[in-house]
Amino acid sequence: MQHKILFLCLTLLSVSSINAQKHGYNWIQGYNSSNDPRFGGLRIDFNTEPPQLRKFETSMNFSLTCVTSSDSSGHLLFYSNGIRIFNKQHGLMENGDTINPGSSWETFRNDGYALAYGAISIPAPGKSNCYYIIHVGFQFGPQLAAISPMYSTLIDMNANGGLGKVLEKNVVISTESLVLPVAVKHGNGRDWWIITGKATTTTQYVYLVSPAGIEGPLVQDFGLVSSFPEGGICTISPDGNTYIRSQLDDGVRIYDFNRCEGTLGNQRFIPKSFTTDLNGGFFSADSRMAYFFTSRSLYQVDMQMLDTEAYIDTVVGTDYYADPAPPFLALIGFPQVGPDDKIYLNNLNTTFNLHVIHHPELPGASSDIQLHGLHLPRVNGRTTFNLPYYKLGEWQGSPCDSLGFQQPNDGFVRTWYEPERWAPARQAGVKVVPLFPPGPPIDRDMWEHDPLLPTNACRAALEKAQASKAKEELLQPGKDGH
Repeated sequence: MQHKILFLCLTLLSVSSINAQKHGYNWIQGYNSSNDPRFGGLRIDFNTEPPQLRKFETSMNFSLTCVTSSDSSGHLLFYSNGIRIFNKQHGLMENGDTINPGSSWETFRNDGYALAYGAISIPAPGKSNCYYIIHVGFQFGPQLAAISPMYSTLIDMNANGGLGKVLEKNVVISTESLVLPVAVKHGNGRDWWIITGKATTTTQYVYLVSPAGIEGPLVQDFGLVSSFPEGGICTISPDGNTYIRSQLDDGVRIYDFNRCEGTLGNQRFIPKSFTTDLNGGFFSADSRMAYFFTSRSLYQVDMQMLDTEAYIDTVVGTDYYADPAPPFLALIGFPQVGPDDKIYLNNLNTTFNLHVIHHPELPGASSDIQLHGLHLPRVNGRTTFNLPYYKLGEWQGSPCDSLGFQQPNDGFVRTWYEPERWAPARQAGVKVVPLFPPGPPIDRDMWEHDPLLPTNACRAALEKAQASKAKEELLQPGKDGH
């Protein structure tokens, strides 16, 4: 086992020097260009270290939804705000209009689709220089919007001299009300899995994306739960082994994911505790630390401790910095792991800054979160990215590692299959994992004085915010700048 761990660590350390599998190296955001220099297109280019911030002119507005795709060498190919698709020259791609058709498209056609993590781009298996966008629409309901339908759109980048063409768009995959989808590489190193689930239930759906197209779903039912509003974030670890599904008024479900079979197992449930809106989390690049957040605080869980002495650690609270000016207050927003293995978070408001976790693989305060750590030359409108871990490769030693799809030094990370983890008895397990002592919901005063709760140096940022009566009032509903 030790030689396997050493091999994986060396592989992870060396992959950053390999010039391949850079499909997520360009992030596009911003607003349509105008006479106001604060507005316009903005590109974060991770082909350099540190990443370069590039301004460009565009007629596209971005709200929450954004998908950006590059080729394996890191050259920008196309981007979309969930309404239309633009090519690398910032013009409308052929047949790239009217993505996510319907009433929500009509509502957001000028501003960009307003659904966080609403689209994913993956290379199309078996189709040279072609890409799928997996995207979801949403319909307004009496309480919360329903995430439905789920579509696929196929792009051929061989067309129009490399500017691309949409071959198929808005192909309906599912009309059910779903949770937000995530994508992860199949253990064979070529195909992909799309993981989603049926809203307000514990039913999970998994689709296979292969040279034959998009097939499925595989359906797993983990038991009925009482009806609750959906609204949490779903994510999967970079190594593909762990899937998290969060639901705001219920809790967080954590599963193992088998990249050969497309099945979930070993369910662990973290019940709602001290907050009603704990959102789940993004992983560090080594897949060990998971980060959960509310609009005001960021928390860390060591995933290797879930079966022993699991706890949740508060790593930072917002400082309510007015960015760029009141009433636009910097909150803790939606995270995304960058190609540089840092985690970037937006601010839930239109701002000039992103928060940065510089060492998310380290525990507590040593993770080094810097509020407003990346200053942008143009404002960001709460844009989010749903980027799979493109570097994930073959699941070496697994039953499905049979294609020989990848070659030495091709930029893919190969992970090791450990049979004991995937034993049927373990995968059939169900466990409740309380991260806090039992009792009533923990409010901020209890948090200040309860010695059982973990702390770290970053709590000082939150204590500073609490010291001001004016800032304390911002914690009340309706006073946070929205």
